[in-house]
Amino acid sequence: MLSQANITLKKGIPFKQILKHFHYLKRGFDGGNLKYSTTLKNIYNDKKLLCTKQTPNIILIGNFLMRKYSTEISKDIETPLKQSDLNNNKNDTLISNSFNRLDINKFINCLKNGQINEAKSLISTQEYCTTIDNIIDFKKFLIRHLDFSDAELLNKVNDILSDQFVQVSLKLNLYKSDPQVLNLYDELSHKGIPEPYLGLSCVHLLSIIMSRNFELSPPKHVILEFPINIDRKHLEIFINLFKKGDLEGAKTFLKTNNYATTIHDTLEFSNSLRYYLNSDHELYNMSVGFLKDYLKNILFPIVNEQESKKFIQDYNQYSLTYYIKKSYSNQVLYIYEDLLKKDCVLSDESKLAIFCAYIKSNDDNLAINFFISNISSSPKFSLSIFTKNIQPLLNEIEYNKAQEILRHHYIQQISPNTREITSYVTKIFSNKNQQTKTLALDLYEKLCKLGIPINPITYGAFIMGFLSQDRYIEAESIFNDMIKRGQTPNQIIYSGMLDGFSRRREGTKKMNELWKQMLADKISPDEIAYCAMIETYFRNGNIRDAIKLFQQMSLDQNIKLNDIIYNRIISGLLLNNRVDESMIIYDQMKKRNLFPNIITYNTLINKLYDKKKEQHVMTILQDMQQFNIRPDVTTLTTLLKIQFHDRNIDGIQKVLKMFDSLKIEPNIQTYGTLISGFLNDFNDLNSAESAFNEMIYKHSLSSPTVHIYTNLIQGYINHGKFQLADQLYFKLLQNNFPTTATFNILIGGYSKANNLDKAKQYYNEMIRLGVNPSSSTYKILIDGYLASKNMFDASQIYDDMIKANFIPMEPDLKRLCQIIEQWRSRQSNINQVLKEK
Repeated sequence: MLSQANITLKKGIPFKQILKHFHYLKRGFDGGNLKYSTTLKNIYNDKKLLCTKQTPNIILIGNFLMRKYSTEISKDIETPLKQSDLNNNKNDTLISNSFNRLDINKFINCLKNGQINEAKSLISTQEYCTTIDNIIDFKKFLIRHLDFSDAELLNKVNDILSDQFVQVSLKLNLYKSDPQVLNLYDELSHKGIPEPYLGLSCVHLLSIIMSRNFELSPPKHVILEFPINIDRKHLEIFINLFKKGDLEGAKTFLKTNNYATTIHDTLEFSNSLRYYLNSDHELYNMSVGFLKDYLKNILFPIVNEQESKKFIQDYNQYSLTYYIKKSYSNQVLYIYEDLLKKDCVLSDESKLAIFCAYIKSNDDNLAINFFISNISSSPKFSLSIFTKNIQPLLNEIEYNKAQEILRHHYIQQISPNTREITSYVTKIFSNKNQQTKTLALDLYEKLCKLGIPINPITYGAFIMGFLSQDRYIEAESIFNDMIKRGQTPNQIIYSGMLDGFSRRREGTKKMNELWKQMLADKISPDEIAYCAMIETYFRNGNIRDAIKLFQQMSLDQNIKLNDIIYNRIISGLLLNNRVDESMIIYDQMKKRNLFPNIITYNTLINKLYDKKKEQHVMTILQDMQQFNIRPDVTTLTTLLKIQFHDRNIDGIQKVLKMFDSLKIEPNIQTYGTLISGFLNDFNDLNSAESAFNEMIYKHSLSSPTVHIYTNLIQGYINHGKFQLADQLYFKLLQNNFPTTATFNILIGGYSKANNLDKAKQYYNEMIRLGVNPSSSTYKILIDGYLASKNMFDASQIYDDMIKANFIPMEPDLKRLCQIIEQWRSRQSNINQVLKEK
């Protein structure tokens, strides 16, 4: 047995180091979860299997296929609350260690003395609060050192953290989305376009970007508030006192345990009761009323009607914000309906919460009505700021819906002019159906017929709309018509055309024409145009021109190289197996402090290993840790493939355990790697079958790829289980379509088993389904018939090959064909002799 310290991958990568990198990655995203650290220790202390000579058994490899995934409690109203869900300070030890170099007292004193810039500088010089995760960690650390009775100090801290969140969110969005968002926004704002048009443009641009599958998901703002820990037994004691009518005892209990001392922790206590009481709504409502009165009496022991009224308003409005952050839309609307009965002025935060609650409740009409009557009517209203503020409160689908509602509303408000026409064109293309093309072309023809002037912005809306739906002919037609009518395409239109046609594989000629035309019109290419041309060159294997154009773009003073551009260049180089060049570009990225995305990292890991550059793989894993890039299922599946390739049983076991440790669900590709690895690298049919069954019956991945089916059929054939191979073939027909490789395996298996009738049956099935035989197909059958001295059937297969215009190029197949031709020649001579007699 080998010790963990000595386990090394066959190709030279210490697996323990890989595990260490993912441990740190996990800790960065999980706040240093001690349970996770314990899991890793268990992995290290597991007994090891003998090296590559052993055949892996699925039970021995971390029990991966039979394990149960750990699940977190679902925080619905009907689900009882558990103590583990309420404790907020379980990571204190790790957090405090991470900030041990920061003089926290100096930071707090700067704030108390009004030295805001010095406080910010202190954070900056220590390089804290530079990512979403360490801002949250810093917040938790501050909680232990602040006096929460000092409201002014608390506000200063919140302002600094909010500023940090804005900066980090902006960087995150630039990393995840299209950089043209800010470029176009900046261009519009410098032109002095007023609200609401500027805001509408931003909403529209975001809509376009999301339709192109870019991700925009900034983090929710975090408010620095004192955390409370509520023991389940305490909830039980409080409810028992309340049920008995011992209200004084309940008050004493709350006071003794320091519960319900602020609006926030009163709501926290109430929310914990919601889970604890489950469906006892009457008791819950009574207890909530008691807690509210209890808090009011603490804050205002002397009855003051004005202060009491203000407290009720503050409590209710804070409740709206509190519950919308927890996605309790029904509770928000219930409180709002109650506020309508009273003389209450809603705060801006409350209005955001109510609008988002309507969106979450799918009540679009009430959402837009509330928006019109309570939000947009304010003289200080800004649509761009509003959409930015609601985004952290909604999930992606809800935010897209809210965005669409607002866009439609503003389109209706714009007076009849070119801007309205452009917006109407955009609206047509937002509905992707069969009528879109007809409606858009009819509108264009009507505008031309009526002589309505069309400016480049409207032309751009038509062209981009058709390109977004892959209608290249229509887009090119309107582009050409625009030029005929004396309009010169602007930079945005040229970039859009190049970007659109770059997605069309046969569009290379058009791309070159557009590029030359753009330069002739003295339009400088932007990063979109450059990247479109570079990707086209890469896709056609024209690496020299691609690199040359990238170098030209790098020297362009108007182009700021960003992570998206670098990712595209690296992907293009890897597509052409230019691994060394891709690493040079990757190093340039790091020098510019830019972050590759997870797709690029996964591609790099895969390609680098294929090219036997394992040391670079270690560098990539270290960088993922440094840049706080969370591994995904593709990352782990790639590592799993590497371990199978190296026949590293210990490595396979640890990668499988990573799926549990990182709480990543395996996908079809993961199971494909498992099944292929067990069969091809270890000849372990039992484990492959277990993986296949788990994939279908446990994880409901009921559509395996044809490659998975084919691999398992091959396994059954190799182990002589022909009946199971036949059964699996019929299952394949229900979910997928067999390939030439599938049939070759079946035909070859039955031929070797001397069951040529069955082999011929699958050959006929192959022809019936329109699957083209390959050189191997013909060779297997002809060789089988010749071996059994069945020259007639061998000759028939030969005739099928001739009729299919298949030219044999493989030497073995050529030799077999010559044998058949020689046999035919002899038969012809014999027949001729018989006729002469």
